[in-house]
Amino acid sequence: MCQIVQMFSPVDTGFSYPSSLYEMWLGGEWASYASALVFLLLPLFATLPFSSSLAEDKKSGYLIQLLIRGKRLSVFFRYAVSTFLSGFVAAVLPFLENLFLNAAIYPALMPQPSTYTFSPSLRGFMVKIFYSEPLLYCLLYVLLIGIFFGALACFGLSLCFFIQSPVVVHLLVFAVYFWVYYLTMQLGWYSLNPYVFLNPTQAAVFQVPVYLIYVIGMLSISAVLIALGGKKYEHLT
Repeated sequence: MCQIVQMFSPVDTGFSYPSSLYEMWLGGEWASYASALVFLLLPLFATLPFSSSLAEDKKSGYLIQLLIRGKRLSVFFRYAVSTFLSGFVAAVLPFLENLFLNAAIYPALMPQPSTYTFSPSLRGFMVKIFYSEPLLYCLLYVLLIGIFFGALACFGLSLCFFIQSPVVVHLLVFAVYFWVYYLTMQLGWYSLNPYVFLNPTQAAVFQVPVYLIYVIGMLSISAVLIALGGKKYEHLT
């Protein structure tokens, strides 16, 4: 990387900028296999803990017991909140763990635009925060990742009303995510690709309206599917 920068730099500095925590952590680079694999598998990380719990409880009869003892709306609301929180935690943990482990190895040098080794670009989302309070930028971006995949986990939960197999639920959520990834990559709509804009390096600039459409859309679809699927249990409450 330093050699490439020096090739196109108008000034031969004779030295390279030391590696910094904010370019070496999982959210600070996009070219490694580890980073690519994590962002590709995040849907599975988010849905595995709790998204299929409703399907499992339907099979065991535990859901019926809950509905007999409590209000239907309250029961499904607790399922949704638990699923969102579990998906949120499962998505953010890899990034927080990696960030703090790398903090023990690399110095937290302040990002410098003139080094050409840091992302995002100067037109990126929250770029002023990145170059003034980089740790805060990292934590805020991890928060955005967690909210997105918490909403995706809720979508997986809503599918359990119509799909009996927990495995199929996980695979279907991943298939939807991968289909969006493949379609947007093929069409060149990188700013609409969650795999791209959720990466803190912002290879495609993060756009708040796009993010909100995804999150609100997933939560709205989940709410509608839960409402429709829950009607079959009206006689129990």
